[in-house]
Amino acid sequence: MPTAAEGSGPAGAVAPPLPSATLGRFVAAVTAVVGTSMFGWQTVLVDREATRQRAECLAGLSGLPAPVDVRTGTVNEESLAAVQQCLGTLRGDSLRQMAVGLAVLAAATAAVYLAAPWCERWLRDLRRLDRVPGTGALRSALAGLVREAGLRRPPVFVVSRSARVSGNTFDAGPLRYVRLDLGLVHAHRTAPPLFRAVVLHELAHVRNADVHLTRLAIAQSWAFPLAVLVPVAVNYVGSVPVRRLLDDGWRLAAFALIVQVSVWSVLRAREFAADARLTGDDRAAARALLAADRRRSGRWARLGSVFRFHPLAQARVDTLAHPGRRFAARPVEALGAGLAAGIAAAGTVASVLLRPTATATVSRDPCLVGVWRLTDGRYHLLVAADSLLGGMAGLTRDATLDLASGAEDGSATAYRADGTATDLYDLTAARGTLGGNPVRYTQRGVQTYRWSTAGGRYRQYDQVDPGVETVVRVGDREADLPVGPEENTGTYRCDDDRLTVRLEYDDGAWSEESFVRSPA
Repeated sequence: MPTAAEGSGPAGAVAPPLPSATLGRFVAAVTAVVGTSMFGWQTVLVDREATRQRAECLAGLSGLPAPVDVRTGTVNEESLAAVQQCLGTLRGDSLRQMAVGLAVLAAATAAVYLAAPWCERWLRDLRRLDRVPGTGALRSALAGLVREAGLRRPPVFVVSRSARVSGNTFDAGPLRYVRLDLGLVHAHRTAPPLFRAVVLHELAHVRNADVHLTRLAIAQSWAFPLAVLVPVAVNYVGSVPVRRLLDDGWRLAAFALIVQVSVWSVLRAREFAADARLTGDDRAAARALLAADRRRSGRWARLGSVFRFHPLAQARVDTLAHPGRRFAARPVEALGAGLAAGIAAAGTVASVLLRPTATATVSRDPCLVGVWRLTDGRYHLLVAADSLLGGMAGLTRDATLDLASGAEDGSATAYRADGTATDLYDLTAARGTLGGNPVRYTQRGVQTYRWSTAGGRYRQYDQVDPGVETVVRVGDREADLPVGPEENTGTYRCDDDRLTVRLEYDDGAWSEESFVRSPA
């Protein structure tokens, strides 16, 4: 893509417009910031009272038929309408959260963007060069370099007290500032070629019109922790289970790293683009200055260079010698751009927002995909004497309970290729005996969860229970049993039309269910 120019300069020494990777990397950085911010803001501004009311409303629908019959594929319009009424403004509330998150991110970016020039001038105690007496010769030399760089409007030169032989370019509104460190000012008399190379490099940033991109990129790198990480941390403290906190915490840390690496990539690309405008003796002087950099440049230094604002000196020397390398995609930067695009892709955002614990490496046996009807179920439970069930049975010591169910008890499971599954309990019953008392364990409703398989092992997790009613009857006594979401693991066997799933629990309990594939 062509590099933008601030004006047409004279022919001759002025380098023509050159391709630049800066804008492309800036777009990738913006994509990374926006995409990862949406992940963080899904947890902020959640209306807990509205969430509780929706859950209670859905729980009250347990007496209605399931909205979707997984055995026949038919939709019950009345149940579906009731579910939609319970959800109410959920979609609108989610969009409001995302809009507020973007607004906060934009406000934080704008605040940092506007404050940066003031901080630069105040922290470094910068003074305008045209107000420093005895600098006539220096200003005259700078005016010649401005003309040589092809700038239609000269920038404002300011001086810092630093002894380094370096400078910087920044902007404030329509003005462009070039900071000259005191060591660089001294080089005007002691090392004119070095002075020319450094100043022309800084003027090349103005010529390339990348000054505002630089400040925007830096503003984003600060806005992400201020407008995303801080609100999420405040929202999580004391209100999120430790497991969920760890689950989301590592993702936020990884996303923050992606954001920073993407921004730093922008800043390094602009340095290569500015170096490319140096020609002849100026390029040789720049190479000599960079060659004097004694910092390490080995394998670990190259790996750590992805976390630097400026590229390594050796990388800049190599690029000056081989300009085509400016456009080569470096592995880490290419990975960052790919992750950024993936985060912003609609499908990826949806899967992240809806299922934060899902990963792309989950294995699923396609044999399970389809609708299965229960033919036989066996359940082995450990019952403590002081538990609810033990009290109902009048136990004086711990005992075991074995339950069994059959095809007549109306249970079906639908496994989908996207990794979700739905259990339909149509007044499903399992029967057994405890302490000489007949036991009947019944379930009615629908629950959805995620599933995965690997090497004969089976796992189901992320359960959603919108209204499963569980009742246990021991003799003539009956009680409702609360069943919370949990993760279950075990083994499975799947043939063409038969499936057996055995789940195992930490306390020694287990369940084994056999299914046949439904033709529906």
